[in-house]
Amino acid sequence: MFTFNSRIKSLKCVFTKILDMGYHITEPKSSWMDGSAKRYQVIANMLQNKLINANDIEDFSLALAEFQEKRAFPYAAGLMLSALINLSDGTNCRVVPAHLNRAIDLLGFENKKNVLIKGNVGDFVAWRMCDAGTLTVEGDAKNNPGWSMRGGTLVINGSAGDDVGVYMKAGKIIIHGPVGYLVGENMSGGDIMLYNDYLGLTRATNGGSVYHNGERLIGPGPYRLREEVEYEEQS
Repeated sequence: MFTFNSRIKSLKCVFTKILDMGYHITEPKSSWMDGSAKRYQVIANMLQNKLINANDIEDFSLALAEFQEKRAFPYAAGLMLSALINLSDGTNCRVVPAHLNRAIDLLGFENKKNVLIKGNVGDFVAWRMCDAGTLTVEGDAKNNPGWSMRGGTLVINGSAGDDVGVYMKAGKIIIHGPVGYLVGENMSGGDIMLYNDYLGLTRATNGGSVYHNGERLIGPGPYRLREEVEYEEQS
């Protein structure tokens, strides 16, 4: 039977192999994203025969500090944690990245569990999250949160960067802190709820809605800067 140390040691061995795969970070975004989705499946296959519970996920997230200077760390850690979450035997889990100097990308890929993240996250949090998923970030997120979400609820209690909800198909994104440009770009469904300042809304949507403090600002329509929306509200 695995003890705590042996279980985490086993996961560290898998993670070391994942880091050694390397990542082509300079590729165009479309190629990089396609490659990341394929790499996720490879990682999931590596973990398929391991029994994973919520404690393992939290303990592994706490053990990641020793790897964070590796070039591929943000991407590899996000894909590994996403696979652990999706393959775990429960419905609730917690990830603790608050002690890390580098933010984890791709966390919550295809998530279908209830996930609490204690700390900041990097790019592409909740990418392709599924109907049953909920993911709450008790911190800030970088760019592309909720990219191509298919359902579920993403809550960010801090700020977020650009491209919130790009290609979003369904679900809900709630952000309590300020956000950047291109909110809802090319979304086709779902709701984005903003409760703080924003720099710019989408250029175009094929469906879905963006709200600010409960007021619907945009569905299909042109790109607008925050200043343009404020001017319309004052006229």
